[in-house]
Amino acid sequence: MESIYSQTLRDWELIIVDDFSSDGAWEFFQKCQKSDSRISLFRGPRKGLYPGWNDAIRRARGEFIYIATSDDTMSADFLEKTVDALSVHRDCELAHAVIRPIDAEGNDINLHYYHSGAFMASSGDLCKFPHVRVAPFDGLMHLLGHTVYLSITQLLMRRSLFQHVGYFSDRWGPIGDFHWAMRATLVSNTIHVPDTWGSWRIHSSQATTERKSDDHQKRIQMMIDDAIQVSRGKLPGDLNTCIDRWADYFLVKHGWWNTGEGRLARLRLIVHDFLSGSLAARHYVAHKLGFGRMWEMNDIDLIRSICASVGIKETLIKCPKGNRDQSQDFIAERR
Repeated sequence: MESIYSQTLRDWELIIVDDFSSDGAWEFFQKCQKSDSRISLFRGPRKGLYPGWNDAIRRARGEFIYIATSDDTMSADFLEKTVDALSVHRDCELAHAVIRPIDAEGNDINLHYYHSGAFMASSGDLCKFPHVRVAPFDGLMHLLGHTVYLSITQLLMRRSLFQHVGYFSDRWGPIGDFHWAMRATLVSNTIHVPDTWGSWRIHSSQATTERKSDDHQKRIQMMIDDAIQVSRGKLPGDLNTCIDRWADYFLVKHGWWNTGEGRLARLRLIVHDFLSGSLAARHYVAHKLGFGRMWEMNDIDLIRSICASVGIKETLIKCPKGNRDQSQDFIAERR
């Protein structure tokens, strides 16, 4: 509550959906509501994390949505700067801020996979500057099987985006925001806002802590397949018909290297996939025979080439300085 009350942007509404908590939270929020008319308090059946989020989003009346999870915080200027960014960049549906990982006591921690993850690897030095991430670039990066935006707390979203791509699904357990983020970023641009942050608290009881297990990877692949199906028809150009092929490409490619059963087992898998007509296997064999270079491309460069093949010439566009009112025209000209 403290991080919400401290926001420099004062025009907000706080919608709290309580699922019959028994730890005193309901009574605490009742006191908050009595002293602040911007707070709306509701109680509903215990259905889980994502149904609770969806209930609150459906009750919202504002143009923008921020999901303030119970154990995370944000900088005092978060709402002001992300709302400003989306107000200027009306071609974007999401604003993405820096993530600040913290431990259970609120101390900053260093996450090696944040610095080496898909967002940082694809951005390079551009992560230090405001830039537009053009759809479907971030959406396609989910084909690699890793989340692009580490936490929902670093995002501000237009409420209209949920009408376009739908709400959060509870089919996938506590990592279901991967599914929603892929659906959203396949069809919507994101503006990166590097001078504000949302926190991500890492502790043993956190609902969305990743588990690198076989079951986790299977659910990730199921979410990828489902996100592709529900997004079909909304994607640019020929991507609607070829995205399945590329999903299979990355699944097969990374499946080979993650098999952990030795070189001979990997070779058998490659031969099997080649005889089955796998695109990844064909590219791999062509590379080994000296006829193809696609296999040498890193995954992110390959995704850029996929975007280029459907007419997206630039996937990351640095915002021009001192020309904010014309930024939409600038983006349109360079696509």
